[in-house]
Amino acid sequence: ENVKPKLLRLIDDMNTPKVVLNLVLFDEAIEHLCRVHRIIRLQRGSALLVGYGGSGRQSIARLATFTAGYKWFNIQLTKNYAEKDFREDLRSLYKLLPKDEYTFVFTDSHIAHESFLELINNILTIGIVPAMFTEDEKEGYLQPIRDDAAKEGAVTKDALWNYFINRCRDHLHIVLSMSPAGDTLRVRCRNFPGMLSNTTIDWFFPWPEEALKSVATQYVKEEPFTQDQKDSIIKHMVHVHRSLQTYASEYEQQYKRKATTTPKSFLDYITTYKKLIRDLRNAMDKQIQRFDGGLMTLMKANEETKILNVELEKQNKIVTAQKETCNAILAEINEKTKIVDKQSKDAMEKEKKLSVDSKEVAEKKAEADRLLEEAMPALNEAMKKLDEITSGDIALIKQMKSPKTEIVETCYLCHLVINHSAGPSWAETQSQMLTKPSLLKELKSIKGEGKETLTDSQIRKIKNELNGFIKKSKYNNFADYRQRVGDVYDVAGNLLDYVSKVVNYYDTAKKVKPLQNEVREKTALLETMTKDCLLYTSPSPRD
Repeated sequence: ENVKPKLLRLIDDMNTPKVVLNLVLFDEAIEHLCRVHRIIRLQRGSALLVGYGGSGRQSIARLATFTAGYKWFNIQLTKNYAEKDFREDLRSLYKLLPKDEYTFVFTDSHIAHESFLELINNILTIGIVPAMFTEDEKEGYLQPIRDDAAKEGAVTKDALWNYFINRCRDHLHIVLSMSPAGDTLRVRCRNFPGMLSNTTIDWFFPWPEEALKSVATQYVKEEPFTQDQKDSIIKHMVHVHRSLQTYASEYEQQYKRKATTTPKSFLDYITTYKKLIRDLRNAMDKQIQRFDGGLMTLMKANEETKILNVELEKQNKIVTAQKETCNAILAEINEKTKIVDKQSKDAMEKEKKLSVDSKEVAEKKAEADRLLEEAMPALNEAMKKLDEITSGDIALIKQMKSPKTEIVETCYLCHLVINHSAGPSWAETQSQMLTKPSLLKELKSIKGEGKETLTDSQIRKIKNELNGFIKKSKYNNFADYRQRVGDVYDVAGNLLDYVSKVVNYYDTAKKVKPLQNEVREKTALLETMTKDCLLYTSPSPRD
């Protein structure tokens, strides 16, 4: 109880913005920390930490190093990291050792090559890797300690080198972090006995239930849950992890295969749970924001509606006043109209008939214009489809000796557009239509606005042939048949679109033409009647 607060203060002192040690100090962790701290405080004290991943070996070693006032050293593996790189890192370490004490943490993940352990074994047993320094390099390492060595009586070259090695051994504390999984550790200890004989072993056993609770409590304490909810979550997490350990033993007994649950898996379990909670909370926050935004929009619309209602009342008053003025003007106009009617009764009768006829003519003209406007886009679309076709595309169709049925049918329909008596045979289409150098120009010569060049019988024949092709192809409608033709050859698809748009245009134009003729005739009649009315109508009264 007295040690834990001090250790927590040490963790706060050690943490930096770049390196944050997230360590939960349960009782077993404190025992391991004290044990490692006591080992490295011994002169030439080194440790072998044995435990599965996630048990906190490196975190314990780092905190013990900081507590002892030592500096931290480890290697950073890179791609193609080899023994020569490891030796270079060791040279860098030995350059630092004469000045300060260092903890060199070496884990099984750092063992890129087994030869690394031979160098570690040499350092543990004799304090240095043989032949790691040349004679010239030794001089650079010995120069900073010559004065201290002279005080100890080390004057000769060999004595000075031995003083350097002993000082480095005194300042170096190696902490090996290894996993007991499999036979790897046993084989390595047999091959490199210095790992056992020159280190103190500290076993990291599976976390007990209290340790699991402490870790889970530390990880979920910042979550926005009630204390009862946190207690239930922590209890469930511990239960799941300990159940896995039980089931792993049953699994090994039944299937003779190991399934290891490590503290790392427990930490991953907690981290995954926190990530899931965070993702769900973010999703709910987004939904809340959306609802808030919608509510604000509705409130804003309500305020704007109130303003518009006030404005509407003002406008209604203005409209009512103007309506009364208009009614007065209309009454005056009616009085004057009566006077005009008495003066020119016959002319007014003609004017009434003229008004009725004018309205009828205007309605029919508007109908004709509307139908014509609906028809023209179809014709323009047909011309656009022709613009997508080049003379090279026509030449390519002409060269086809045995084209597919869809191409033959489409070309036959185009032939009917320019020749009412064309036959359905490919030879006739090929010789009479496709050989024309101005084929596209002839197809484009179809004009609208009363300049139609196709006859009713021609249009009927094209429609009958097209419907027959659709039924023969077993398709239900024109769209499916058009899709099939386009799949066979896209140019044939454009030609089929052209034929369809032309037929649609002429169907509409057929309805428009009688209306245009009738409008033309009645307009001429109205002009005559208007001239007659002007002869018999007296001048209207003026204000």
